[in-house]
Amino acid sequence: MPSIYIKKRTVCLECGSSVSGKSVRCDDCKKKHVSDKQIERNNKLKSDGICVRCEKEKSIEGKTLCYECVPIQARDIRNCKDRKRKAGICCNCSNSIHENLKARCLDCWFKDKSAALLGSNMYWKDMKLKLESQNYKCSWTGKELVPGINASMDHIKPVSRYPELSGDPSNIEWVDFDFNTSKSNMSDDELESFCISCLRRLKPEILKEIN
Repeated sequence: MPSIYIKKRTVCLECGSSVSGKSVRCDDCKKKHVSDKQIERNNKLKSDGICVRCEKEKSIEGKTLCYECVPIQARDIRNCKDRKRKAGICCNCSNSIHENLKARCLDCWFKDKSAALLGSNMYWKDMKLKLESQNYKCSWTGKELVPGINASMDHIKPVSRYPELSGDPSNIEWVDFDFNTSKSNMSDDELESFCISCLRRLKPEILKEIN
């Protein structure tokens, strides 16, 4: 058997809500696209271990497609995304693409960010409200934050040292991307101490003005 990698989706291809396993659509969107008869047919093929696309070959163990249909399915999804992109439509939903985002609307961008840092897109509205509450300004530098350009989500307490906070939305703040890269895994106190040390070495007059 040839080796093959199948990337799992975390959001519905249509509405952007959470999906599990190999599904490309959530349950609600599946009902809109697949009739009851098709669902019954697919379930029968799944139980028999037959590819639901070609209905001929054995499906990959634990999957619904055979080895030949996996790349075809991936190509069809890419083509669908290309058609949406050319039409100015978000690849994950039917909203218009945001001007600073290559192929997504602003809501789907928040969903992707939430899923990446918090492990779920269910917090996307909280993350959007948090950025709005910061007036689209970096909480450290005051620099204007632009989605798709420099807006970056940061764990206030680094998850490398506080893994229990990895999925806690209250441990998130919006910062400038370059700042986030420089901060690395330092805590707020450590970062403040680091900045003071740099100023003391390079610009001691600034510290005198502050004091």
